[in-house]
Amino acid sequence: MKGTILGTRYEVIEKIGEGGMSEVYKAKCHLLNRFVAIKILKKEFARDKEFVEKFKREAASSAALNCNNIINIYDVGTQDDINYIVMELVTGKTLKDIIKENNRIEIGRAIDYSIQIAKALECAHKNNIIHRDIKPQNIMVTEDGTIKVADFGIAKATDYNTIINTTKIMGSAHYFSPEQAKGSFVDFRTDIYSLGIVMYEMLVGKVPYDADTAVSVALKHIQETPKEPMELNPAVYKGLNDIVLKAMEKDAANRYSTIHELLADLNEIKGNPYYQIKKSNFEDDFTRVMDAVEVDDNTMIKDSTMIRDGMNFKKALHDDEYEDDDEYEDDDEYEDDDNVGHKKGKKKKIGFWAIIAAMVVVIGVSLAVLFNMMGTGSSKNQIEVPKIEGLSKDDATKKLEELGLVLEVAGEEDSTEPKDTIIRSNPKEGYKVKKGSKVKVIVSNGGEGITLKDFSKMTLEEAKKALKDQELELGQVSEASDDNIEEGKIISQNPKVGTKVKKGDKISLVVSKGKESKEVEVPDIIGLSKEDATKKLSDAKLVLEVESEEESDKPQGTVLKCNPTVGAKAKQDSRIRVVLSKGRQFITLDDFSKYSQSAAADKIEQLGLKCKIEEQESDKPKGTIISQNPAPGKTVKPGETVTLTVSKGQETVNIPGNIVRMDGKEAYDKLKSLGLNVVQDTRITTDSTLYGKVIECSASGSVPKGSTVTIYIGVSGNQGEKPNQEENR
Repeated sequence: MKGTILGTRYEVIEKIGEGGMSEVYKAKCHLLNRFVAIKILKKEFARDKEFVEKFKREAASSAALNCNNIINIYDVGTQDDINYIVMELVTGKTLKDIIKENNRIEIGRAIDYSIQIAKALECAHKNNIIHRDIKPQNIMVTEDGTIKVADFGIAKATDYNTIINTTKIMGSAHYFSPEQAKGSFVDFRTDIYSLGIVMYEMLVGKVPYDADTAVSVALKHIQETPKEPMELNPAVYKGLNDIVLKAMEKDAANRYSTIHELLADLNEIKGNPYYQIKKSNFEDDFTRVMDAVEVDDNTMIKDSTMIRDGMNFKKALHDDEYEDDDEYEDDDEYEDDDNVGHKKGKKKKIGFWAIIAAMVVVIGVSLAVLFNMMGTGSSKNQIEVPKIEGLSKDDATKKLEELGLVLEVAGEEDSTEPKDTIIRSNPKEGYKVKKGSKVKVIVSNGGEGITLKDFSKMTLEEAKKALKDQELELGQVSEASDDNIEEGKIISQNPKVGTKVKKGDKISLVVSKGKESKEVEVPDIIGLSKEDATKKLSDAKLVLEVESEEESDKPQGTVLKCNPTVGAKAKQDSRIRVVLSKGRQFITLDDFSKYSQSAAADKIEQLGLKCKIEEQESDKPKGTIISQNPAPGKTVKPGETVTLTVSKGQETVNIPGNIVRMDGKEAYDKLKSLGLNVVQDTRITTDSTLYGKVIECSASGSVPKGSTVTIYIGVSGNQGEKPNQEENR
C-alpha cells in the first residue's frame, strides 16, 4: 500500500496497526498538508456486504459526533476494491497499554480519564448513538493526557422511543454488559456498564471477570459479584468505590440512568474525596442479592443468545475482530483462532463452524443442566420465597419464619394500603434463596394516598417509569422552552411535588424544548473546507448540512455556497445547507510560464494536481518558467503531475586577477580553460619587460561562461603598429 494515492489526495506512508478485519496506515493529505490515519478494510472482507456495512457504519457513527474526546472522522470512500476511512491521527498510547505499564492508574488520573470518557459518551448519547464496545483498547491517551475514544464499528443509533434487541452478541467479552451477554435489550446504560468495567480495571489493574473462555467470562457478567475495588486497592475512596459498583450493576435499572448522572458524581468525587453517592438502601441490596439474578433452564434456552443460538454467539466473537481494529492495537485472545479460521478456504470455514456449533450446543446443554440444578431447589438449603405482598408485616414475618427465612423492613412508602402492609419484597415471590436468608420488604406507611414524586429533570421515558412505579398514569404532555433545563427533560408537573394523589390519577408533565432559539448571523464560510466550515458554524451555534456537490476548480470539499446566505439571520442550532465542490473530473491546464515559480506551483496544487520542478541552465533569469509538461490547454485528471522546467540562470566564471603581466600564451590557455572565447591583439609598448605579456584584458571579475574576452599583448615599436589578431588559436 505504501505510496498509494487514495481519493486523489491521501498518500499512504506506512502501516501503523492491524486488527482482525482492517489495517491502519499513516498517510499524508496533500490537499490540506496534514498527516492522517487511514483504516482500510482487508480485501478478504471487501466482498462481504455485512462487513462492509459495519465498516462504513463506523464512519457514519463517528462523523456525526463533535467532541474533543472522540477521534474525528474526516472522510470515507471506496477506490477500486479498497474501502477506507480517513480519521484524525492520534499520537499516544491506548489506555490498555498505560494500565499494563503502570499496573494500575493513580486515583486522580483515573478519575480524570473517566470524566473524559464519560464526556465522549455523553456526546454520543446526545446524538442517540450507543457505542457498545467501550474498552481500554478503544481509548487513546495523547501525550498531554487527552482521552480520544475510537472505534464506533458496532455503534448503534437509537432514540428515546427505541430499544435494541439482537440475536447477536456485540462487544468484547471482558467489557460487555449482562444484557449484551444475553443478547437481550440494550440501551445507553450498556455503555455505562462497560465504562464501569474500565474504571474498575484502571483502579485495580485487572478486569473484574476473567476466565479461560469467552463463554465463561460472559456468564460471570450475568451471575458473579465482583470484589469491590477498595478491597484490592486500599487507596480507592469509599465514594469512588460506590460509583464504580453502581455503574457495574447487573440490573440496568439500578445503574446510573444516564451518563450525565455518572459524570456529575465523578466531578463531585474529583473535588471531594469524602463525597458519598446517593442511593436507595432497598435498591442497593436488591442488586447485591445474587439469588435474585436467576438463570434457570428456561432462561438459558429462551433468553440467552449463547445457548439459544450458539452459532450467533461464536459469530459475535468473530465479529469482535472487527471492532478490535481500534486505532493502533489488537485485542482479546479469543479472537485469534477465529481470525486464522476465517482466512482459510470457504469449505474449511464451513467445517470449522460446524464443529464450533456442535461444541456450543454441548456446552449449552451442560450449562442448562447445571443452572437447572442451581435454580430449581435441588439443594436442601434452597427455599422458594412465598407470596407476601398484601400481607401485614406480622403475618409476613410469621410466614417467612415458618420457612426458615428472616423478614427485614428496608423502608416505607406512601400507599393507600393499611399501615405496615407489604408492598413489595426482594427477592420477589418464587425466587430460590438459601435457608436463613433475609427477605427485604417495603411496607406501607398508611398514608391517605400517594405522595407525588419530583419528576423534574427526568427524561419523559424515566418519568413514565416512575409514574408506573407509583401506580399513576401519564396525563397531558406539553412542551416549553427553558434556558436551564436541557431539551427532553421535565420542567414541571401538575399536580405539584408532594401532593397526595390516588392510584390511577393522571399526572401532566411539561417537557423542555431547550433554550429559546436566538437568531445569529451566518458567518462567512465560502471557500473554507468542510471541516473548517463545520467548526466555524458550530462556534456560531449553527449546524452544517451538505445539500449537494458540484464540479468546480476549487479543491474537493470546499464550500461553494450556502443557504441561508452569508450575513443572513438564522436561529441557533438551525441547519445551514451548503454546496461543496467535488473538484473537476478533467482539468484544462493554464499557461504557467506567465507566473513566477512559486505562484505557478500554488495554482497547480489549488487545482488538485501535483507539481514537479526541474531546473535547467538558461540565459533567462533564475526562476523563470521555460516550459511545462503537459503543455498549456491539455486536460488532466485530478491528482496527476504537472512538470515545470525552470531556469537556473547562466553559469559565470571569474577572470583571474593576475591576468595582466601574465605570459600571452599562458593567459590565452587559462581563459580558454574557463570556457571563454579569447581574442588576442597587440599593443606597442616601450617597456621591454612587457614584451609578449598581457598589457590589458577587456574584462575582469565575473563574466558569463562562453562570452568573448580580448587580451592585448605588448610588442616593441619596430614590429609595426598593425595589430595581430588571433581567435581560438
